[in-house]
Amino acid sequence: MKKIVLTLACMIFAFFSYGQHHWSPEGSYEDNQSITGVIVIDGVIQDNSNLEIGAFCGDESRAFSNSGTFFPPLGHYVVELTIKGNNGDIITFKIFDKEAGVEKDLICETSHTLQINNDINAMQGFQFVFTTPITGYNLDIIGYDGQSGNGYNWYLISSPIGEVDPLNVLGMIDPEDPDNNDGFDLFRFNQSADNEWENWKQEGDHYHFNLEPGKGYLYASGVDTRLTFVGDAYSGSGVVTLVKDDNANLAGWNLIGNPFGETATISRDFYVMNPKGSEIVPAETDQIAPMQGIFVIAERDGETVTFTPGASANDGNKLVINVVQNRSDVIDRAIVRFGQGNQLPKFMLNPNNTKIYIPQAGNDYAVVRSNNEEELPLNFKAAANGTYILKVDANTTEMDYLHLVDNKTGNDVDLLETSSYTFEANTTDFANRFKLVFRNTTGIDENSEQFAFFNGHDWTVNNKGRATLQVIDMTGRLISTETLDGNAHVTINAAPGAYMLQLTNGNDVKTQKVVIK
Repeated sequence: MKKIVLTLACMIFAFFSYGQHHWSPEGSYEDNQSITGVIVIDGVIQDNSNLEIGAFCGDESRAFSNSGTFFPPLGHYVVELTIKGNNGDIITFKIFDKEAGVEKDLICETSHTLQINNDINAMQGFQFVFTTPITGYNLDIIGYDGQSGNGYNWYLISSPIGEVDPLNVLGMIDPEDPDNNDGFDLFRFNQSADNEWENWKQEGDHYHFNLEPGKGYLYASGVDTRLTFVGDAYSGSGVVTLVKDDNANLAGWNLIGNPFGETATISRDFYVMNPKGSEIVPAETDQIAPMQGIFVIAERDGETVTFTPGASANDGNKLVINVVQNRSDVIDRAIVRFGQGNQLPKFMLNPNNTKIYIPQAGNDYAVVRSNNEEELPLNFKAAANGTYILKVDANTTEMDYLHLVDNKTGNDVDLLETSSYTFEANTTDFANRFKLVFRNTTGIDENSEQFAFFNGHDWTVNNKGRATLQVIDMTGRLISTETLDGNAHVTINAAPGAYMLQLTNGNDVKTQKVVIK
């Protein structure tokens, strides 16, 4: 937009028409500064005597203007206002239309820093510049330059208006310099490509692709910007077909997006970008915001996912473990689900980032399923030496025992008493830093005789009071006897095979058959 520059000579106004005003200045200030100028809306100087300017410091009213007064040498109406405040206050402006009786819905593009002293007591030739907000779907983007150049602030995005050329998304790409290498980056994901991330700016067959409904994209900007999608809202079915290329390194990974202009859900687990914009993490909620992209994994080529607007799927019982550092933003996340949900492998946008994951059967998982009582390893790898915090949310499931064990320090933290654990970590630490020991009471069959669970030689026994645990092999030979006092963790060195456990607590005797592989 071309700005109109106007220089006013010194003007003396003998008469101003003051009447009923829309705003009333607040506060008591001895200092003030007068400003005289013109109102500019969408690049046009306003010839309207019914427009009133209000001055604000934050939400506090500091001044109102006279009604516009016609100034013949300029051929335009001008307004004058006297702003109350302190030297250095930042002042912004609003417009009230007296004839229509409404405060105009405009974006103020100018501000003023009060300069109150003996030498500067008035300002003339000021422009009160406003623009009309564009009706559309808006997504605010924080530029990575605003984050000390740390390369973060990536966003997974999608279009809420169907297929659209990125050049027609306001704020996304500078149409006068679309190949600016420093201003932005826009990628789509293709699991079958040698380099799965295809840049909108790259040369070749994929150069300048459109955003398609139901697809997700990776976006970052060098400066703060607002993406505005202008057009009719998507009105399709919300069904997205997934791809699985068995020959791809990331077979089954699909970057899709909410195609609607409102919150939607899907009936499966998925990945989102963390708040730092630095890593792909499992979603903590089933809600998918408008214009949000997500990752899902296809089990077979051609299967579909349906986005349902305004609905909420059954989020189920789960244990959420977030890792944070410095700011409260989540760096990475792992989730344990109880009874439902699919396992999700770990996805690393940058292998050098700090990460937390659950190893099982030689694979690293971001989301795992667990049944009833369990003990799980929780691996952690730091990208830099420093202080980290694990925050555990068990609000969606009922627990009567939930402990985090730090294998490095030996600390045993009751997460039902405190939901976070602060620790020091080094890049050279072994990954198997933690383990979770918990009891999930949701959905447990009270008549079940299952009371012991194991991971290798480490056993967890759920017990009340003082009891004796005996491990007996199938020939009847006593392998081990342990005396317990309440819930216990014991080490039992037993060879692979089938065993019978017997837990005796007074007159209460329980038995359980286990198979060690």
